[in-house]
Amino acid sequence: MIVNGNGNSTDGKICLFLVSISNELIEQNNEVFRQSCKKINENAELIRQNHRKIKENLGLIDQNQNLLKLNASIIHQNEEIMKENARIISQNQQIIKNTAQMIAEYHNKIKM
Repeated sequence: MIVNGNGNSTDGKICLFLVSISNELIEQNNEVFRQSCKKINENAELIRQNHRKIKENLGLIDQNQNLLKLNASIIHQNEEIMKENARIISQNQQIIKNTAQMIAEYHNKIKM
């Protein structure tokens, strides 16, 4: 028991003071807890948004991979077409050469 200079006990006053401080600390802790819960909920929403964006990005990556495959196929087809065109050009050059030769031979026959 604590006794003041007048001989009166101060235990009750000390207890009330300690209860008052405890209640204040409890209220501060409750506020910190409420703010923490609010931040947790905000973070959970951000995580959900990020998850949606990741799924969207994975879908876009898949689309890009499909487009790259399609482009590779088109490039291959274009290469085959260019080879065929080169073959046709070569044939046309031979036809032109043969035609020029036939014209020259015909021209020579006319001169005779």
